[in-house]
Order: sequence, then structure tokens, then C-alpha cells
Amino acid sequence: MRRRWTRMFCGLLMSLAVACDSGGEGSSSSGSGSSSPPAVTTAWSVNTLGTSQVPAYGNSCRFEATNHVAMAGNTDADDSLALVKNGSGYLLDLTLADGAGGYVTFTLELAQGLALRSYRNGTGTAQGAGALASLSGAVQDAALCFESKLAPAESTRGEFSVVVLNSAGDYVSLGGDFDLAAAAVFPGGSTSDDQLVDASALLVDLE
Repeated sequence: MRRRWTRMFCGLLMSLAVACDSGGEGSSSSGSGSSSPPAVTTAWSVNTLGTSQVPAYGNSCRFEATNHVAMAGNTDADDSLALVKNGSGYLLDLTLADGAGGYVTFTLELAQGLALRSYRNGTGTAQGAGALASLSGAVQDAALCFESKLAPAESTRGEFSVVVLNSAGDYVSLGGDFDLAAAAVFPGGSTSDDQLVDASALLVDLE
């Protein structure tokens, strides 16, 4: 009799242990997805431009053509971005380096989207080399967005997309995101200044 009760007691303990282990595993696996989600992108084509709706940070600012370039940003702050008001439009000079001799420089003109938050319908030129050589050509579309409204001495996050028609006749896109330091926003100190952003040492993630 004593043996039977001992066996029952041991069985009960074992079943409780299994239940506890099972619950612990569930907690562990549910918390394991801590990596950042990929950027949400909009499909781009000649007939349906990626910036056909007013872009905003995290919404319609990142788009992809049939050919898309994506790579992890290197650890050097070797990228630069300058945004200047030019009459009713805006001029954007954006230079990106991959840390391995590859680079691309965009010279763009954009229209305003959301005031001091997004810029759209970009056109202009692109010159690339190395792993970014396929981005040399005429810019067909571009967008630039900020997480918060640009204000003097206030940091923010930003993202962009560019689509280029290269010499091979391919539409190639590139997008990225970055942190903009407070000193780079309205460096002259006033929102009435034409120079909105001047970031000469920027770290851009091209994924």
C-alpha cells in the first residue's frame, strides 16, 4: 500500500515538473523576437509611383522597384545629407558610402509633403561606384521623411527612398534610415532659414 502511494506521489510531482517546464518554454519563445522588424515598403512601378500618396515616416516613405539594393550600414559616420529650401521646392544632396569603396551621390529636387516632416516626388541625378554602381543614372522618384517635425536643435529619426533609371535601362531603388543629431537641424537656429538640415557625419542603415 505504502509503495502504491509513493508511486502516485512521485507521478504527481513529475507531472507538475513537466507542466512547469512547458510553461517556462512558452515564456521564453514568446519573448525571443526582439530584433527590429524590416522596413515596411510600397511596391514601385512607372505607372504607380511610390510617392503617389503623401509620404510620412513609417508610412509610404519606403518603396521598392523591381531591382532593389539593400545592405547593412557600415559602422562609420561617413554619409552626409543636406536639405535646403529652394523657392517653392527643396534641394537634397545625399551621399552614402558602404565602407568598402562603394558610394552613391544623389542631387535631388523635391516637393513638400507634410510641412517640415516629409518631402516627395524627387527627381535629379545619381552617381554611384563599387557595390552601388547600379544606382548611377536619372532619379525617377524619391522621398524623405522625418519622425517628428523639424525644429532647431531637436534630434529626430529619418528615412528615405530613391528610384533610379540606370544606363542599362533598369529601375533600381535604394532606401535607408538614420538618426539626425540636434545640431544638424536648422543649424542657423531658426525655422525661417533656408538650410533645414546639414548633417556631414551621418550613419545610414541601407536595409
